[in-house]
Amino acid sequence: MNSEYTIVPESTATHPSPARTLLKCGVGTFTLEGSFTKMNSLARLQPFGLLALRIALGVIFIAHGYPKLIRSNAEMQHMFVQHGLPAQFVYVAGVIEAFGGGLLVLGLFTRPAALLLAIEMSVAIWKVHSSGGILAVHVYEFPFALAAACLALATVGAGVLSVDEGLLGSGSRKFRAPKRSKE
Repeated sequence: MNSEYTIVPESTATHPSPARTLLKCGVGTFTLEGSFTKMNSLARLQPFGLLALRIALGVIFIAHGYPKLIRSNAEMQHMFVQHGLPAQFVYVAGVIEAFGGGLLVLGLFTRPAALLLAIEMSVAIWKVHSSGGILAVHVYEFPFALAAACLALATVGAGVLSVDEGLLGSGSRKFRAPKRSKE
């Protein structure tokens, strides 16, 4: 694999394109040649990367939420109370994690589900995992990684391999305000 880059005039470039144009000046246009173009080919795998991220997060959240709903015992409720949360939040956390994880796996309502899960992980970091301070990263690294991954999904969307794409079309379309009629 060629890891070096060469700047060549556009007229002699093997594959000139606007994406590789490095410099336009009075002398001419110069493009970037080299392994830069191979990195662009990874962009074709983005739908599979988003699918893998959604499945991994979904499985993790289902595995942590399901027991809170099925085996919610006094010990779990006591742990929530110890950290300043109402005991009934065990059920709220269980529903958010189990059903939110399921929605992530399906790619259905991905953005709101991922945002709720990111908020829940932020609350978990704040209320449960912040005892060692900000420098004790080993204490909160797992919920921090989950929150960051969920925030990324909330901003990027589920991708084309999702129920969202089938039902709603492209999730990357920007909201447009309706046009006002001229009266």
